[in-house]
Amino acid sequence: HLAGRGMDLFLADHDWTDFIRGLSAAALKSVNYTRFGIPHCYTGRYPWMGESKWGCIFPCNLDPEIPGGKGRFNIDVVLKYALLGWEADGVRIDGIALDSLGGYGQHARANYQREHFAWTSVPLSFSAVDHKPVQVAAFATVEWLRELAQWIHGQGKVLMANCSWGSTPAWLTFAGPYLDIFGAEAVMFADPDYIRAIARHKPCTDLPYDPRPDWEVEWHLLHDIYPGHGNKIEVMARYATTLRELSAAGWEPVTAATVEPEIVRIERYGRGERIYLVVHNPQEEALTAKVGLELKRLGWKNFTAEVLGGPVLPVAGVAFSVDLPAQATRVVLVRGS
Repeated sequence: HLAGRGMDLFLADHDWTDFIRGLSAAALKSVNYTRFGIPHCYTGRYPWMGESKWGCIFPCNLDPEIPGGKGRFNIDVVLKYALLGWEADGVRIDGIALDSLGGYGQHARANYQREHFAWTSVPLSFSAVDHKPVQVAAFATVEWLRELAQWIHGQGKVLMANCSWGSTPAWLTFAGPYLDIFGAEAVMFADPDYIRAIARHKPCTDLPYDPRPDWEVEWHLLHDIYPGHGNKIEVMARYATTLRELSAAGWEPVTAATVEPEIVRIERYGRGERIYLVVHNPQEEALTAKVGLELKRLGWKNFTAEVLGGPVLPVAGVAFSVDLPAQATRVVLVRGS
């Protein structure tokens, strides 16, 4: 969308027909094709389509190398003039967020449009259906993200994307280097282990719309995922400081810890003489978790442990125990020497 002051700035050098014709020509040049030689298209009623709600969605190849294509139009016209418009109004823009990245089937689509093949910098693949050469649509989006990130980061801004719904597409592994914030338009990431692994130290957040159970908001501590808008403000505030501490410490894939019983989940944040171990009880019954540390791996001889905002825990040898109510999550600060 391009509206408000951004459109005013565009119209200072152009007219409405330039925008409409430019957008239409870019979409026509970039639309993905099916194996039957026709454009991919979704026709239906959509809440953002005005009075009738009827509209058509044409998924496009955003490869920025396509001359006059949708990828270039999105950056050079829509985003450029939108940012100029906001900044002209005195708005401070810290970054931009992309909605529905890879949505509408684009995360799994094969593009048969041969005219696009010449512009891709990612090798082509073969269709699993008819074994013909195709362009993996998601990889074209990665090419666009790379171009967009270079432009956005060059301005000292950040790039966020809503990139997960009922599932998180595996192609985000390739998009990960270009995104600064990972979002999920869902009550939670369907696969938080994966999203934390590809994000590593980058922030992640979800979007539940409606308040979630308190234990579920607390569960976000395990993967340092910020519970998004829709939750109760007072519940979000309860964990905000801890989430920031974990984020500053940084997720570590090797916990250097064991936990019993095995059903308990554990993640580690930080390194050096101060780490955080986050433990979660997925059961609807209370239990006591026993956590053992690999002191040699951590480079320690001794340590102390305390629940953040709670008691100091007694240490026995290389282990400590922590009580976990049903579905509870606790953050344990461990200091080594």
